[in-house]
Amino acid sequence: MPLPKPTCQFDPVEELLTDGIAAKVVEDSVRLNLYDLLDDPRSLEQISASLGGNTGVTEAMLDVLRLKGLVVKRGDTYANTPLASEFLVSGSPFWQGSFLLSQQQRHAAIANDLSDILRGKPRAKQGAPGQHWVSVDALNTLAQYSMQGSLQDMVAFIAGLPGFPAMRRMSDIGGNHGRYTMALLDENPQLTAEILDVPPAVPAIQTVCRESGHGDRLSARGFDLRQDTLPVAAYDLIVVSHVLHMFSESLPTTVRTIAAGVAPGGWLVSQTLDPDGQGSPILKSVRELITRMVGVQTHFLTAEAMDGMRRTLADEGFGDFTSRAGGPNGVNLIFAARKAG
Repeated sequence: MPLPKPTCQFDPVEELLTDGIAAKVVEDSVRLNLYDLLDDPRSLEQISASLGGNTGVTEAMLDVLRLKGLVVKRGDTYANTPLASEFLVSGSPFWQGSFLLSQQQRHAAIANDLSDILRGKPRAKQGAPGQHWVSVDALNTLAQYSMQGSLQDMVAFIAGLPGFPAMRRMSDIGGNHGRYTMALLDENPQLTAEILDVPPAVPAIQTVCRESGHGDRLSARGFDLRQDTLPVAAYDLIVVSHVLHMFSESLPTTVRTIAAGVAPGGWLVSQTLDPDGQGSPILKSVRELITRMVGVQTHFLTAEAMDGMRRTLADEGFGDFTSRAGGPNGVNLIFAARKAG
């Protein structure tokens, strides 16, 4: 009797498993500063000598990176692709190396808990909100990610709002690394700003503020959106970027808390991940999984949630609603509303 034969190919499943090895290859190539080396074409022998001398493994590793679109081979030499040169060379203004390594470490720790979470066991206590961003290095690492396009698009959007040149005081809620605020201060020399974030993160944020060169125009203080209130009508601009998803279950209350701080004629501007936006479906799906595993309801605000936010703001006297896609591949939704003046 002939042996039964499967009708499907197992390759797609096996590739999922080998992707874990490929991810480790990318991670270690960043740690070894390989992309700094390959900013100029190098032979296999030169690369191997720089890394430590195992030519066979070096060649196989370079082939993996070639298939992943990070390295190109021309004749007997290897060099970065434009993608690697832009994001993985440490001297690039768009360098993502520290962010990549930090996320790999954090995600590995979270992923190890998946089986327990699926069985209903709670994750071990992870510390207070903001605990991940208690050092200057951690804040600067997170700032790298914003340079993929989210920062540039958000700043351009806000700087183009009616009345922006006349703004004098702003607040960035959950602003941690402060790059959005700093860029807006550079766009408007008359503007002063407060970064509001949870207390554990504030000392590091204050250090980043001092080092930014903006002097007394920029400050930071502790603020917990779950329980604190803003001074009434104190700000011409309030920015809240990638924060509102954490309050999806109490969004109307949270929006009203923020809206109270906007002065007449001022703007509230939010940035959230758009579930209907462009970008990699698997990246969005895995990001949502990780978010739910750490106990947050979602990493996205749906169209229905945004409609509810508009209704809440209209009740609070806001109008002139406007929005646009932003960030790499349009993954973000930038939304703005103006309080009647």
